[in-house]
This record gives sequence, C-alpha cells and structure tokens, in this order.
Amino acid sequence: MKINGPMSLLQIEEHLKVTNLPLRLAANSPKGWPMVVSLWFMYEGGTLFCTTKRQARIASSLAQAPRCAFEVARENAPYFGVRGQGVASLSNENAHRMLERLADRYITNDKAQFKKWLLRSTEDEVVISIRPVTFHSWDYRKRMAA
Repeated sequence: MKINGPMSLLQIEEHLKVTNLPLRLAANSPKGWPMVVSLWFMYEGGTLFCTTKRQARIASSLAQAPRCAFEVARENAPYFGVRGQGVASLSNENAHRMLERLADRYITNDKAQFKKWLLRSTEDEVVISIRPVTFHSWDYRKRMAA
C-alpha cells in the first residue's frame, strides 16, 4: 500500500475509525462520467464499509468498474483528512446488519424514529467494501493555529 502525507498508517486508520463524517466516494458512472456520492462508512480490518440501495447508480457504477477514490475530511478549518484510492466489491450478505451498525454510528438517540424507518426496508441494500490501495493524508491544524 502506498502512503503519502504527514500521517502514519496507524494515524490514518485511527482517523478513519473515529471520524463520524460521511465518506465521499468517487467512481465512474456506467456512461463513463465521474460521480461523487457521500455515504456513511466504517473502517474495520483494513476495509471501508458502506451500504446503499442495490439500484443506486453508485452500486451499478462500482459493479461495472470497481476502481474508486474516497475522502474523509471536514469542510471547515482547520483542514485535515484522508483520501485514497481503492477497489470496491458489492455483496448482499449482512447488508441489514451493516446498515444497522452504520445507523448506530451516525444516528443520535433523539432520531430513533428515523432509524426504525431506515431499517424497515433493507432487503434491497448492498454492502460496498473498499480495499484501499493508496492513502494520502493532510493536516494543516498546527499551521492554521499559528
């Protein structure tokens, strides 16, 4: 795996484990145009996991061309984050459980009704598993604090 930037692999993995922001996922559409979508994610065992509907354009795009790029970063200063490239695969297996885990991570207790609604129709969900091949980090926190 290729790693660039100020963060070590351990720091990158920690960032991905604790950062509770959507992942921006880039892929080529079936017509060849680049596309970017924001998805809830979690990072475990060297893999990024997301879910989406089976009929979503991102799912068909990754099924046709599994190479992708991703970014996990805040939009506001101080700027720091991780981006990279990887290879995605899609699976129906454990999609309900993965969406449930993602909902637990992203939905606060005061949104319990939304979580119940979201988990009611998971039969057409798929899990997107991304095996990163490159990571690039940046961290301007010290420089911006000065």
